[in-house]
Amino acid sequence: NPLKERIVWEKKKINKKLKILFVSRNDPFKGTDLLNKFLNYFRLNSERKYSNTTVYIIGQKSRLNIPNVKFFGTLSFKETEKIYKETNIFASFSYLENTPNVLFEALEAHNIPLVTKVGDCETILKKNQFLFSLCSR
Repeated sequence: NPLKERIVWEKKKINKKLKILFVSRNDPFKGTDLLNKFLNYFRLNSERKYSNTTVYIIGQKSRLNIPNVKFFGTLSFKETEKIYKETNIFASFSYLENTPNVLFEALEAHNIPLVTKVGDCETILKKNQFLFSLCSR
């Protein structure tokens, strides 16, 4: 039902606390460096107070120079699914990707995707929606 789906998305968008989810192994191609840059920029330049933002990271612990981060390590599918439902933004800053299952899982949980324009992400999200292009490293 498209109307029901739109209502769920709207509820996720107007949530007072931003809960950003990043699901990845600790690999240079997965863009943890870009996540760190984005979150630091957001923290310093956002009209919304960063104190109302929590970053959830599922996967290996990575070096991030930001507050309000919760690391979960490797989780079962059921535990991961629960965190997808608790969050409202899905971030994927991969430099290289094919067809990311985590993007489908995020969309299923009605998370707003913020992803790099790599692999099939553009096709999955329809042209130019919620995508950004990478500059050189």
